[in-house]
Amino acid sequence: MAYLRSGIIDSESNDDRRSVQQPLRPDSNEQQRHSNPNASFSAPLQQAPSGSPSPTLYHGSSSQGRIFQSSEPVTSSESRDVLNDHHARNRTPKPPNPIHLEQIANSSLGSGRSGPGHTTSQNSRPSIHAHESDDSDSDSNSDSSNDSKLRLRRNSRHPPTADNAKPYHLRYYAAYPIWTKVLVRAKLAFQVYLLSTRGFPATNDAKKEGQECITEAISFRGQKGDQIEPEREMDKAMIKLVTDEASTFRGDVKKIVRAELPAYYSLFPDGKAINPDTGVRYTQPEREAYCAKEVKGLLIDGNFLNSGSAYNENMNHIALGMCLRKVIYDGKSSLASLFPATFKDSVPPKAVGLIATVMYNCLEEMATGRLHKISFSGEAYEGFYDEILESIEDLLKSDNGAEFKQQLKEWAGVKGKRSERTGGRRLGIKLNLLRPGH
Repeated sequence: MAYLRSGIIDSESNDDRRSVQQPLRPDSNEQQRHSNPNASFSAPLQQAPSGSPSPTLYHGSSSQGRIFQSSEPVTSSESRDVLNDHHARNRTPKPPNPIHLEQIANSSLGSGRSGPGHTTSQNSRPSIHAHESDDSDSDSNSDSSNDSKLRLRRNSRHPPTADNAKPYHLRYYAAYPIWTKVLVRAKLAFQVYLLSTRGFPATNDAKKEGQECITEAISFRGQKGDQIEPEREMDKAMIKLVTDEASTFRGDVKKIVRAELPAYYSLFPDGKAINPDTGVRYTQPEREAYCAKEVKGLLIDGNFLNSGSAYNENMNHIALGMCLRKVIYDGKSSLASLFPATFKDSVPPKAVGLIATVMYNCLEEMATGRLHKISFSGEAYEGFYDEILESIEDLLKSDNGAEFKQQLKEWAGVKGKRSERTGGRRLGIKLNLLRPGH
């Protein structure tokens, strides 16, 4: 027999009766409720005898349970509805936000959305900026000894603060606001170096460039009237802080690229499309097979970088241009707005090489029709990066080099007149990017 007492359900046993002062007995109405399952699930509570202390309610079926003291007076006319009592203590369930669901559907692989009109919304798209993270897409084997073994912030028992941060973490310099600004600027400058000069720098080259980025950032802040705190000087920890940005930045670029590719390459049939082989809508296995076939065709000869019905125009696919713009030019605090000397007039050719390599990595992840994450490490992809850079150099030296340069300007937002084409831009360039088994 269960008793409802001030919102607490107690199970009755011989031990319980001995443990409870002035036990409350169910009245006739409650007995009728137990005998009639259609009766309302509420029961009047009886008042304790006059002069007795407030009833001590025993919770549980064992005499070793906890004792609860009722905080409300019990009256003969009081009754409670358990469901209403639950709603009073807890928030009412609400349906999910349809806008949020639409963003998830548009950005998820195989959502059935295709075409440039169904890209990820700006609010849900990852952004590029100088920050610290332990991203799963960051390089697992970075040249700059990234501290990838740190716990994720959401799982950390001791949230990182300036007191427990390491000298190669930005928050370590919270007490030095000018140095913080310098290091943020230096990290951004190192991102520019990765795009415009070398996407996978050797360790010594990265350290040298990191030092130069800090020196230039000090000069930049000095021109703004900021003087660094004299009690600190540039050291190895600061240089490591800057060079560790390589792994983080490449991981952030990969997030952006991965979100864009399914739509711009139409890797999946439309959600309502009919499979011509079966006469009905595509099943999930058929959608995965469709995606695998599309990816395979894109990877052959580096076709994912080329446009035209026969992929006969090199390095000008719309997906390549859109990924470059989102990484470099989107937003008021974009790299292009912070470093106009590098990006204002044209996209650096080597930036095309890095973004193209990231695109190749993301397509490899989708080669089976499902997303299987592959670490974007220098060890695995630097060779492909170098081969793409070599093909870009060949294109620039060719008769169609002027047209490709104009394409780079258009991606940067600079309008101009294209030169006449001379039979397309294939030029015999074929990128041998396929791994064994593809």
